[in-house]
Amino acid sequence: MINFDKIEAIIFDLDGTLSDTMPIHYKAFCSAFKKYEITDFSEKLFYDLAGVPADKITKMVLDKHKLKVSAMQVADEKDALFHKYSSDIRPIKKVIDIADKYKASKKMAVATGSIRWSAEESLAKLKIRDWFSVVICSDDILKPKPDPEIFLKAAKQLDVDPQKCVVIEDSPLGIQGAKSAGMLAIHIDEIPNS
Repeated sequence: MINFDKIEAIIFDLDGTLSDTMPIHYKAFCSAFKKYEITDFSEKLFYDLAGVPADKITKMVLDKHKLKVSAMQVADEKDALFHKYSSDIRPIKKVIDIADKYKASKKMAVATGSIRWSAEESLAKLKIRDWFSVVICSDDILKPKPDPEIFLKAAKQLDVDPQKCVVIEDSPLGIQGAKSAGMLAIHIDEIPNS
C-alpha cells in the first residue's frame, strides 16, 4: 500500500470508486439501448469500458448495430435514466474513509468519465462535494481514459506535480491513464475493507 504521507494530492475516480453507481449506469445503458432493440450489451463489455464517456460507448454500440441514431442523443437518454434510477446512491465505504481521513491534510480532486451534472449530483447525494476543490468530468477533456489528460488537468488545477499525486481507481483504463500521467495508482481492490 502507498504511504500517503509522502504524497501531496489524492485524485479519486467517482463511479465504482467513491460511489457504488456502476450497476445503476449499466441498468441505464441497457434501458436506453432497449428502446433501439439492442439487447446484447453485456455486463462484461460495460465493465471493460469503465471510465469511457457515455457518448463514446453509445457510438461504439450504435456503430456495431449499424444504427443511424445520434450517439449523443442515446447518451443523453441513458443519463436521464441514470438520474431516474439513482435515488439510492451508496458510497464505497473503504474509499470514502480514505477521503474523509485526508480531506483536511491533502489536496483532493475527482477525475471522472461522467458528465458534470451527473458527477455533481452523485457527489451531492453522497454529501462529500465540499471535500474536493477540483472536479474534472468528461465534458472538461478531449481524450478519455486511458489517456492521461484528465489526471494531468486535475493535477494542474490542484497545483501539484503529477509525481506527487496518487490516483484511486476501479478500472484498468483509469489505472493505465494515471500511470501514463506519471502518478502512483491504487486499484480499489488493493484497499482493505474498513
